[in-house]
Amino acid sequence: PPESTSAPPPPFRMSLPAFMMMLPAVPVMFSKYLHADYSDFSQATVVTMQCTLMLVVPVVAWLAKGKRVAVVTATAFLSLISYPAMLGLTALTETLAFAYLAYVLFGISMAGVHFVWNLGPVSFARGGNPLPYTSTHTSLVGARALIGFPLGLILYLLLMKAFVLSRYPQIEMDQPSGDAFLATSVGVSWTYDEGKGFSRRSLAETSASGARREDL
Repeated sequence: PPESTSAPPPPFRMSLPAFMMMLPAVPVMFSKYLHADYSDFSQATVVTMQCTLMLVVPVVAWLAKGKRVAVVTATAFLSLISYPAMLGLTALTETLAFAYLAYVLFGISMAGVHFVWNLGPVSFARGGNPLPYTSTHTSLVGARALIGFPLGLILYLLLMKAFVLSRYPQIEMDQPSGDAFLATSVGVSWTYDEGKGFSRRSLAETSASGARREDL
């Protein structure tokens, strides 16, 4: 068959930068709303998601046979909407089971996304040259990073200044020098005493009081 030189199909475009900007909110949700520990966090976000991905990929490969690649691609990216929606329900209900369900849905969606990411260009080329598809896809991934990361930084700065720091002022932000907050580099450790808060103590003071470093 002749080599394909047409423009890449619609599925090969920028993924939503919102998914990248959402990542820092997930640990906050597990800690603040679910009061979960590291075990629950890792089991939900890593074990559950990866096991689901491993089980669903063969099914996706079978479904994508013939001319159904476009359908699988559209379905995979559309189903990604269920992931942030379920995380939102998790935060609203403060139910850990919904967090696990969110990562089951994420694993199912990403099974399709990974399949299309790796083999989609070859399939869309239909026996021709897949280079126009792979090169355009890779370029759009780079464009996504050029837009998503700066946008995330801008939103972070705006939210910190407008909402977070106004409600939870940080004393270190008001001091031009950080010398008052140094610890290990100047031979002291930050310790915490119930009712007194944090303080810097030398090694001798820490040993004498029985206090422990908060970072160990």
